[in-house]
Amino acid sequence: MYEMLQKQDELTMILNKLYAYSHMKADENTANSTYQALNDRAGNLATEVGSKLAFAVPEILAIDEQKIEQFFAENEKLPLYRHAIEEVTRMRDHVLDADKEALLAAAGDVTSSSSTTFGMLNNADIKFPSIKMKTAKKLKSPMAVIPSFWKAKIDVFARMPSMLFIQLTARLKIHLPAR
Repeated sequence: MYEMLQKQDELTMILNKLYAYSHMKADENTANSTYQALNDRAGNLATEVGSKLAFAVPEILAIDEQKIEQFFAENEKLPLYRHAIEEVTRMRDHVLDADKEALLAAAGDVTSSSSTTFGMLNNADIKFPSIKMKTAKKLKSPMAVIPSFWKAKIDVFARMPSMLFIQLTARLKIHLPAR
């Protein structure tokens, strides 16, 4: 059990670094398709890894709690994972079997498309308007400019090419086999 948890941690740390790098590069210029593609590939890899590792939690839950305590007693390094294992067992009533957990993990590409769409709209496609105030006086509340801001923002909703691309990509991922 220790070796599996350690390898899972190593893989997750590498994946987190890869994803963080690609995500930050994509955020530097959200209109740069090269880094958007790199970030998309990192996200796909994260989904695939999550799907492959989905067996771990149901496998741990299948082990009798006394046997787990025996593992802790026999391996001096395993207590490093005591909290993580306790969290897994605490969530026992909310964990599916291994096949269903893998299916749920594989759905990451599809379920993240709305978030990706919002990010592209918010950071690349929509050019936020400047709002001129009628007076130079200090506002009592920033809420006073919100109606003007949203009216101006809604006026630019017709220019959203990246949103359409993200939605199309998500739909294609549903129907095309993985590479």
